[in-house]
Amino acid sequence: MFELKRSEILQEEVKINGEVITTNLNLTKNAKDVFRLARELQVLQVALQEEKNIIENLEKLGEKTIEIIKIFFGENANKVLDFYSDISEGQRHEKIVTERHTEEMLIEVIPFLFSLVPKIKEFHDKKQKELNKQIKGRKVN
Repeated sequence: MFELKRSEILQEEVKINGEVITTNLNLTKNAKDVFRLARELQVLQVALQEEKNIIENLEKLGEKTIEIIKIFFGENANKVLDFYSDISEGQRHEKIVTERHTEEMLIEVIPFLFSLVPKIKEFHDKKQKELNKQIKGRKVN
């Protein structure tokens, strides 16, 4: 018998200003996006360490961090972005206005998000094995 299941959601808790915020990452839907963004963030971090295009790469790093925060936190992403922003509620979060807040966000949020990547990879690998097993188990008539 074949069993249908809903997508698994990765939930981790983070406390911001005393409020607990939960990640809501749909592992089936978002795993590949997380892997892509994590790799892009690593490449940008290396470029910054090598002092290549510092301002441009810092801006890109901030943009990619915002993108990955939105994927991880879903509807709670604005609470995280508001915490690191000088922008009032209702304005676009793509424009974090001060370099200080961007750097603070990168230093504090990236390690947390990267700590979740192994869990996502484990889930992704497990699902890939299940899929391969199902494909091999089917007979073509």
